[in-house]
Amino acid sequence: MEAKESGLADLPPKVLVMIFRQMPFADRLRMSAVCRHWNRLIFEHFRDHILLHLEDGKLVLDVPRGALCGDRKYANVRLIGAFAETLLYTNELRFGALRDHVRHLHLVVVCLDVDLLAELLRKFANLQSLILFVENFQFNGSVRFLREGTLPNIRIFEGKGLLPSLQSLSLDQVGSTSKTGLIAFLKIMRQRNLPSVRHITMTCMGKNSNFRRNPTWLAWLNEFAPVLHSLNIDFMHSFMMARFFALNFPNLKVLTLRMFALSPILFPSMDPFWPELGVLELERFEQFLSRLVSLNSLRIALRDVHFGEVADAIYSMDHLQELTVELVCEPNCANPLQLEDIWYMKNLRKLGIFCDHIEYPTADRIKPMPLVEDLTLGKVKQIDFDTLKTVFPCVKILDVRQCPTVPLPDLAKSWRSLENLSLNLDQPSYAEHLIYLFGLRKLKVLRLFSKKGLVDRVKFVLGFASLEQLYIDGVWKGSLKA
Repeated sequence: MEAKESGLADLPPKVLVMIFRQMPFADRLRMSAVCRHWNRLIFEHFRDHILLHLEDGKLVLDVPRGALCGDRKYANVRLIGAFAETLLYTNELRFGALRDHVRHLHLVVVCLDVDLLAELLRKFANLQSLILFVENFQFNGSVRFLREGTLPNIRIFEGKGLLPSLQSLSLDQVGSTSKTGLIAFLKIMRQRNLPSVRHITMTCMGKNSNFRRNPTWLAWLNEFAPVLHSLNIDFMHSFMMARFFALNFPNLKVLTLRMFALSPILFPSMDPFWPELGVLELERFEQFLSRLVSLNSLRIALRDVHFGEVADAIYSMDHLQELTVELVCEPNCANPLQLEDIWYMKNLRKLGIFCDHIEYPTADRIKPMPLVEDLTLGKVKQIDFDTLKTVFPCVKILDVRQCPTVPLPDLAKSWRSLENLSLNLDQPSYAEHLIYLFGLRKLKVLRLFSKKGLVDRVKFVLGFASLEQLYIDGVWKGSLKA
């Protein structure tokens, strides 16, 4: 009797998962078509990395046989369609196969009736995060306005407990719509229908959005304010600022706030806008910051002319652990970011600065901040590493990829214990100065970026005995120890 030769199919599930984990994503997905056992393992252990893209008109053609079978449980789905009716009524069976397992839904619809929105969302009752991009909301019902800025009782199909497990809501676009359509939409998406939401992103206030003109969204946001943990929001109309700053977010831990200007770093898709910041908004902004007692992370973009007026309020937030500041200026007219007094943020651990110029403090004024280990600099035209080393003596993670010029000799001698460095290779002097980086004897992670394709300069990394991970243009290239 001959012994049966063992093969991959005989390996224990844990070993197979280890093998799949080492494969590139495309190869791993191809392995799911080999047999039901492998398919089940891959979709059980790697479903968070798989996105199912469904587009109306192409669903039948593009989705392969078995893509929605019972063994494939998708956690991430993107739906794209011109009309919600198409998505709803022509794909009922597909939604039935998906509904119990989808946790993250990205919905992109050109034209959507508000009534159908609730019906569509009910197909995915276990959602944890939702991203909405709607160019045009329609509403055919009647609305009796009580007063501007409130959410009246609208006789429409309201979703009680519409998405009971939803934790994150992102409004990427809420485009051209009537006041009734906007209010009807907010009525459906209000807090009592989404009781578990703790994270809201609102980057939907572009030039063509009624959101930025109608204060009703403030009443809507105020319902979530007591329970929110993170808020990502941008503004276009300064008359909304004072009203927003009157809101109270007692449990907010992360805030990303775009104030009064184009922010290509925090909000790369926004159009430029240059409203002025008045005295009332400044005062209420300072009061607003003082009430954020639970905040751990603040990312803020504002005009450079206003930073000096609010710097004290920001630097007095001694409970912050992470701070990112972006100053936006008019061409050829840049005001510096004042670094003095930042040391009052005694718990700060991570700092990001995006501005043309930094006003460095004098040596006799500096109080070192040993807790700051993560430093990002962007757009800065002149970097004084000697002063930065004095203020932040213990930096281990440094990102200077977005700075036009970086003196590598000064960088290398500033933080000998640097472990993680992100660098742009498109600098004329780098060819002869890269050798200075060998002084970073504890460097473990190196990220290299180059729009000019200067990959020949990458060879120098072979001289780093301590290097464990190498990324080129942000893409993982493997371990040098392997």
